[in-house]
Amino acid sequence: MYLKSIKAYGFKSFADKTEINFGQNINGIVGPNGSGKSNVVDAVRWVLGEQSIKSLRGDSSVDIIFSGSKSRKPLNSASITLVFDNSDRHLPINYTEVSIKRIMYRSGESEFFLNNENCRLKDITNLFADSGVDKESFNIISQGKIDEILSAKADDRRSVFESAAGVLKYKKRKIEALKKLDRTNTNIERINDIISELETNLEPLKRQSEDAQKYLELKEKLKNIEISLMSHDINNYSYEIKITEDKINEINDELTSLSINNSNYDIEIITKKEELIKVENKITENQHQLVELTKNIEKIDANVRILKEREKYTKKTNEVSSNIIKLKEDLLKLNNNIDNLNLIIDNNTKQLSKLEREKNILEKEIEELNKDYNKINNSIQKNNRDLTDLKYKIDYQERTINNNESLPPSIKNILNNPRLKNYHNVIAKLIEVDDKYATCISMSLGNASNYLVVNTPNDAKEMIKYLKDNKLGRATFYPLDTIKPRAIDEQTLNTIKNIKGFINVASNIVKYQKTYENIILNQLGNIIITEDIESANSISKTINNRYKIVTLDGQIVNVGGSITGGSITNKNNLINEKYELDNKKREYQELINSNKKLEQEITNISKTITSKEKELHEITNSIISINNIIKKTNTEKEDNNNNKDNIARELKDLEAINKDKSKGELEKLLNTYYATINNKNDIENSIELLNKEKQSLSETITELETNSKQSNSYINNKEKELNKLNLNINTINIKMDNLLMRLTEEYNMTYESAINNYKLEIDENIAREQVNNIKDNIKRIDNVNIGAIEEYKRVSERYNFLNSQKEDLHNAEQTLMEIINEMDTIMQEKFLKTFEEIRVEFKKVFKELFGGGEAELTLTEPDNILETGIDIKAVPSGKNLKSLSLLSGGEKTFTAISLLFAILNVRPVPFCLLDEVEAALDDANVESFGKYLEKYRDKTQFILITHKKKTMEFADILYGITMQESGVSKLVSVRLEDIKK
Repeated sequence: MYLKSIKAYGFKSFADKTEINFGQNINGIVGPNGSGKSNVVDAVRWVLGEQSIKSLRGDSSVDIIFSGSKSRKPLNSASITLVFDNSDRHLPINYTEVSIKRIMYRSGESEFFLNNENCRLKDITNLFADSGVDKESFNIISQGKIDEILSAKADDRRSVFESAAGVLKYKKRKIEALKKLDRTNTNIERINDIISELETNLEPLKRQSEDAQKYLELKEKLKNIEISLMSHDINNYSYEIKITEDKINEINDELTSLSINNSNYDIEIITKKEELIKVENKITENQHQLVELTKNIEKIDANVRILKEREKYTKKTNEVSSNIIKLKEDLLKLNNNIDNLNLIIDNNTKQLSKLEREKNILEKEIEELNKDYNKINNSIQKNNRDLTDLKYKIDYQERTINNNESLPPSIKNILNNPRLKNYHNVIAKLIEVDDKYATCISMSLGNASNYLVVNTPNDAKEMIKYLKDNKLGRATFYPLDTIKPRAIDEQTLNTIKNIKGFINVASNIVKYQKTYENIILNQLGNIIITEDIESANSISKTINNRYKIVTLDGQIVNVGGSITGGSITNKNNLINEKYELDNKKREYQELINSNKKLEQEITNISKTITSKEKELHEITNSIISINNIIKKTNTEKEDNNNNKDNIARELKDLEAINKDKSKGELEKLLNTYYATINNKNDIENSIELLNKEKQSLSETITELETNSKQSNSYINNKEKELNKLNLNINTINIKMDNLLMRLTEEYNMTYESAINNYKLEIDENIAREQVNNIKDNIKRIDNVNIGAIEEYKRVSERYNFLNSQKEDLHNAEQTLMEIINEMDTIMQEKFLKTFEEIRVEFKKVFKELFGGGEAELTLTEPDNILETGIDIKAVPSGKNLKSLSLLSGGEKTFTAISLLFAILNVRPVPFCLLDEVEAALDDANVESFGKYLEKYRDKTQFILITHKKKTMEFADILYGITMQESGVSKLVSVRLEDIKK
């Protein structure tokens, strides 16, 4: 291994990108003072992790970044890259070439890179540990370091030998082990304090836990009996409602029959009254005939008297002839009037028939309209009852959702705590789902539907602390700024989108605000929705079971191919509740809309009925008016007929006088008189019969009306009984609702679940007594702390865990002590062995370089190898010196170089960087120094920064560093080995 190159940019005076490529043997760097050649040493030590700016000859961290010159602007960063040839795998990394790089910015931030990959400084120091390459290693000697080696305290000098002995990594591990040991002891003390505190709380918690356990056992027993009793009562109430409803149906059937009978009574009464009217009309008609016959009898009687008087006349006169003519004229006028009146009567009779038909049609139409009115009104009443029922259910479900009743208690407590903020809502409440996708989305989310979305992890920590402090259970939180989206890869989507049964990705069939996109995609972005389980299996097989697939009816094909399915019995989650609530709201709105339409229809029908009733009233008035006209016309016609008869008789008499026929006429009149008397007697008999019929009809009508009244009274009683039964059903329904609500609120259970899982196996009276006794026993338990069970369990587990931890820590302490002792032993052995080898080599090298003399290395504390210092004794040939301080500058340098070469003989290193170490030597000593360097050719790479021309002669490659431009170092190079050839 050797250093192949140094790449610098922006480091101190290296303003331009500069690369120095080194050979494997001896490399020289020369240049005038101030040209920046010592910056090469600083660059190597800096990239190896030197943190002390003063050691790098600066005052602040930005001093290592090129600060600009008269012609150049300052740079914003400095970077150094060291490239090592690692063909021999000297470094424990599987690369033939290793580069390490450090960049510093003016902000003070540093970055480290290993083979162009970002890394930590620790990664670099671990890689180079005990490799002979280190920022503090003896292989890198800066200006003044030679003097420091000799003038430093014996204790400070030890680090050079530790580096050579390769014990630095053990020393670091020991320091880390000591720190761990210190932390372990601190942890043991802390655990002892906690255990002591837990022991104080454990016994009271145990008592509270026992009380709480007893309380829960009583509650469980109460639950089993009370739910059984409640389901039993609900079942009985249901049976009672069924019996009552059967009774109601029976009464309704009876009422229907009674109504039909009543209708028959009404029809029969109307029929009988119509018959009575006809009889009365016949009586009236016969009475009129009787009157007419009486009048005729009187007329005939008068005519008879006239004929008898007529016999007194014997002569004809002109007066009679004149009267005959006048009477004939009057008779003609009367016939004409009678014809006109008949015409009027015929016309009005036709009009009357037409109006009667129209009246009948209108009455039937009004009757049908009233039926429609009642039918629609009944529908409205039914809708109103349904609306009342739906409103109650909607209000209850909205309260359940708004009060978060279906959420886990932990989430509900957070949402109901006004002090906790910075949360949005549970995931289920942040999305909107169409009806047909409610089941598949519910199954896709599963428990995640109750995960609470918060702003940041700190908000989640606050809420977790609240739950923990108040023993309210656990919850899952999704911070908006942390959760990452998930998706199905494009290739898979393109593969499955045309497969039969594929619907979409779950996240695409829900609606949500943009704010929650990452949350929704995280939960639903990688879930596939299909029509049925067959298509789900087909798609899962196609994509090698890589994604979760959910069908519309909630069957699941999991990642890996396992299948979850069956009937979904528990729909008590937010999505299904919202779906049911939306359905109820839609149904409620549909009923309201239906009522509006029905009310509009009933309004239109009412208007039509009013209009037709008005029309009927007008027709009725017209009928009455026409009847009056016909009656009046008939009266007028009758008068005209009477006048006509009188005139005809008078005319006949006068003509008879002229012809003398009075005797025959008298006989005829008498016959007519007696015939009329007979007709009169017949009519009187008919009237008597009709009066009897009238009386019978009247009695029948009275009897029918009495029966109708009795039936109405019975109907009223039945209707009262019906109302009482309906009220009883309402009361039972309220009791059932209360029991159902208690089941939901107290036990979070449906009636179906209760009746299927809880059976009342004892007498219900005994069960009620047991419920009361258990409730009394529960009341006697004071200050129940349910959380004490979990708290006691948690504390006892923690107590046992901490005791186990305490034992583990003691074991760890023992292990660390063993590790430290083992490392102390290794360091002692390595240090002593290396020290002894260097001591021997130091004597040899010193004599060889100085041409004689004595040199010795001794331990200041031989009994304390781990902390002992090292003394150096050096006496050049021909001198008798008691202290190193008495050596000349050149002698000190040569002594230090002797020590360096002695260390290199014991512990070869990949490369050695020396900054003007031979500056104090004369040419003869430089010659000796150079020749000794030749011994390390092909063993160790040397990079020499020097002023000495003699030293330059030994370099294979020589780099010159100049500062042609103020403040900016430039590099020139010469390959001397080519020149030498």
